[in-house]
Amino acid sequence: MEDKKVNRKKSVTLADIAKVVGVGSMTVSRAFRTPEKVSDALREQIEKVALELGYQIPIHSQSVRQSGLMLIYASDYLAYSELFLTLKKLLAAAAIDFIIDTSITNANEEYNKLQTLALLKPEFVILSSAPHNGETVTLLKNLNIPVIEILSQTPVPIDINIGISQQKAIYELTCKHINKGYSQICFICENHENWKSKQQIIGWQRAMINYGLNPDKTLSLTEDFSYTKASSLLPEILLRWPTTELVLCGNMNMVNALICECFRRKIKIPEVLSIASIGSHDLAQSLFPSISSADIPLRELAETIFKVIKKCINGIDIEQKVMISETAIHLRESSCSPTKERFKQNDWM
Repeated sequence: MEDKKVNRKKSVTLADIAKVVGVGSMTVSRAFRTPEKVSDALREQIEKVALELGYQIPIHSQSVRQSGLMLIYASDYLAYSELFLTLKKLLAAAAIDFIIDTSITNANEEYNKLQTLALLKPEFVILSSAPHNGETVTLLKNLNIPVIEILSQTPVPIDINIGISQQKAIYELTCKHINKGYSQICFICENHENWKSKQQIIGWQRAMINYGLNPDKTLSLTEDFSYTKASSLLPEILLRWPTTELVLCGNMNMVNALICECFRRKIKIPEVLSIASIGSHDLAQSLFPSISSADIPLRELAETIFKVIKKCINGIDIEQKVMISETAIHLRESSCSPTKERFKQNDWM
């Protein structure tokens, strides 16, 4: 009787997978052991072939996730939530974990939070663009990981800088309205002693001086942002400068507070008082009245930040360290009235 040989399935090796994919065995091993060092497309191809050949992919390689840290000023998160929500979705889809802390209000708090959260060994750090104290800069350099400062152009980036020029945006928004006939203009912003607010004030003052107008009509919050505190700036504006025609705002949080206070006092927008701001295109259009603004491309910035993060965690060098986007000036209902009514000074209050 002829012996029957038992067919045994040959175990699949890394070399078998490498041969099908057309790469070396070391590349296949790297895809499983350190997937961040292999491009997404190649890693997915290797995993697909491995499964088709019946290779058991190591469990650790299937669950590797990168992680990062975001320390964002509280007011920045409120004003630019569209950017952070878009970035959150992109990171989640790419299996990149991150911890976000939006309770920061000053440079010292930033350092204390960073010192604690750095123990989690993040692979990248995202910060609101703002002056950082010396201890923070030293700590970030010692971590030796990518640091991405966002929202505002900074004079000397720690590493990577992605955002807009706050100074240029306010300058162009102010000039646009002056050319439309506005001359009695004031500017309000939050004041956390950060780079963003300071640059906005410089941009507004430059525009006013260039046109021979008063550059001193500016107010800012002396405490952390709240709608109550922001709305209290309106009566102060109208008491100091009762002939004010236009109020420029540093962000949409200030706009919301201003609109609510105008409605409460029955001040018509834009017939009596016009408003404009730096802000989000979607929010500027959805408010009533729609807000004239220097629109920040928030979704595009989120996509740029995401692409940079992907390159960083995959060990790809970032050649362009500073990426500054342009804002688009759009005049909308809040400052497009052909005629302006006038209240008596007492009616303001």
